[in-house]
Amino acid sequence: MRDEIAQKNILTLIGSEIKIVGSSDRSLKGLTGLVLDETKNMIIMRKNTRILKIPKKAVKIMFKQKSQRITVNGAQLIGLPENRIKNYYGRG
Repeated sequence: MRDEIAQKNILTLIGSEIKIVGSSDRSLKGLTGLVLDETKNMIIMRKNTRILKIPKKAVKIMFKQKSQRITVNGAQLIGLPENRIKNYYGRG
């Protein structure tokens, strides 16, 4: 059940406030910001006035959905967000 809740929340990452809780790049750890967009391999986020491109495979992120904190390995997010939605809900 918990995996299903986390999987559904991952579908709505754009527009979420995220925090990078783990990274192979020390300069990324601890960054927080608003997710503006996603590409196949990158998360594009705004931190204050800066726009940052974060590689998905190099980070572990935490975000809040309602009152629940969700932590996910960025490698699980590799791929286009619209494909995650299609895979979750079916292709119609």
